[in-house]
Amino acid sequence: MLVSAAKQIKRKLYKVKDRAGQRRRLAAAGARLGDLPAGDYFVAPPPGVQITQWASPKLVSDILDGRVKAADDPNWRDFGFATTADYDFWSWRICGLMCVKAVLDAYHLAERETVASLTEKGVALGGYKVKQDEGWFYAPLVKLARSFGLMGQVYGALSLEEIATAILDNHFIIASVHPGVIRGDLDRNPHDGKGHLVLTHGFRWDGVAISGFFINNPSGRTAKTQQKAFIPIKNFREAFAGKGFSLWEKSLL
Repeated sequence: MLVSAAKQIKRKLYKVKDRAGQRRRLAAAGARLGDLPAGDYFVAPPPGVQITQWASPKLVSDILDGRVKAADDPNWRDFGFATTADYDFWSWRICGLMCVKAVLDAYHLAERETVASLTEKGVALGGYKVKQDEGWFYAPLVKLARSFGLMGQVYGALSLEEIATAILDNHFIIASVHPGVIRGDLDRNPHDGKGHLVLTHGFRWDGVAISGFFINNPSGRTAKTQQKAFIPIKNFREAFAGKGFSLWEKSLL
């Protein structure tokens, strides 16, 4: 009981500290964006090309809608899983891992790793509780990226302005969103507890405000929504859960 109480106090203190830190970051972000010329801004280099959490990008929509079973994906072996059952299980759960892989690929890191081997390493670091079917947790994914030479930071609270300034600093943001809203399946967020991670690597500034973000979506239904998809600010805001983590190249420090 004492341990549990201590953990609760620690979490509360962390939230208070994080909110205070966010207020400072938000003020700094606003000041920086205020002088920015209108235009599109991106992290460089761009993320790697493999982003979908299924090995056949053209089948994503059919798999999501149940017209094709993930286990029947003809390219399932490309991810390196031993069986179709393993592939079927993990393909529905590796949106965050695929975002990390896309950043690793951008810097030509972990090139000998498969999706399966990265998944195994991420699980070993505590990223996913297989028996409870819970995850992915941000800190272990950051730790996984760090094991290959990247840097990263977890944000318990993250604003849209902070995402934009992180991109200006050449930091990729893996943002927590509602899957149906970010795909365009839903107009409004039902707040049903469903979570999804997308790789945010660009934004559009109209000279006064952020008008949208560019993302790679592991469960995008088409090529246009899978890579460098422009999400208008209204839609992104509706989908965004206000948290995520960042990854960047170590040499930027």
